Amino acid sequence: MVYILSGRGAIQRGNHFIPMNSGGIYLVDLGQTIIHDLIQQSHVLLCRIPRKKIEKFRKGPGDNQPLEIDSNSGPGLLLRNYLLLLPRARQQSSFVSPETLFNPVAELAIACIEESRGKAAAEVETPQRLNVVFRQTCQLIQKYCCDVDLSAQQLAISLNISPSYLHRALRYHNTSYNSLLRRARVESASAQLVGSGRNASMLQVALNSGFNGTSQFSRAFKEEMGITASEFVKQTFAEKNDLLVLEE
Repeated sequence: MVYILSGRGAIQRGNHFIPMNSGGIYLVDLGQTIIHDLIQQSHVLLCRIPRKKIEKFRKGPGDNQPLEIDSNSGPGLLLRNYLLLLPRARQQSSFVSPETLFNPVAELAIACIEESRGKAAAEVETPQRLNVVFRQTCQLIQKYCCDVDLSAQQLAISLNISPSYLHRALRYHNTSYNSLLRRARVESASAQLVGSGRNASMLQVALNSGFNGTSQFSRAFKEEMGITASEFVKQTFAEKNDLLVLEE
C-alpha cells in the first residue's frame, strides 16, 4: 500500500496508468511487474500487506491492477487517519510488535476493497439506476439547497455513490449539479420574496437561500427567471393589487 504524503507520481502496469497525487492511497500488487514506477521526489509511506490476507478477495486479472482508495469517507477515511498516525506510533510503541501495528492496515484495506466493489455494483449505468439517482439527487438538493456548504461530494456520500457517478446521472438528464442547485436556490428565494412583502431585504433573502451575496444572487435570479429580483417583486405585488380590485 502506497500513501503519497507529499509530491506527485504515477504507476503504470501494461496499458493501465494511474496518476498518484498527494494525499492519495493506492493498493499495489508488488508480486506483479510494474513497468514504470514514476514516483519521484515524493514523500511516501509504504505499508506491506501479506498476500494471504487479501488473496481471497481477488477476482481475476483485473484485481492485479493498482487500486486507488477513496479516502474521503467510510473505511478509506479511517485508513488515511490511521496511516497518518502510524509513523509516530511505531516510534513511541517500544513494547508493541510492528506486526500488531500493521494488522489494522490490512483489515481497513479489505474493508476498502469490499466497499469499492459494492459501489461498482450500485453504479451500473442502466436507465433505471440513473433515473433513481437523478430523482434522489433532486430531492436532496430541494431539501438542503439553502445550506451554503452543500456540495456534490456530500450528496454522493449520502447516496453511497461516487461523485463521478452522480455527475454521470445528471448528464444523462441533460443537466448538472450546479444548474439544479441554482434553480432550487432561486425557487427558495422567490418564495421568500413573496412572503416578505415589498420591503424584503435582498441581502437577507440571498443569504437565507444559500447564496454568498447579492451579486451572485442577482445574477442567478436573472438567469433563471428572466427578470431581476426587484422586477419580480414589483410584478408579483402589482398582480396581487389587480386581484384585490377584481374582488372588490
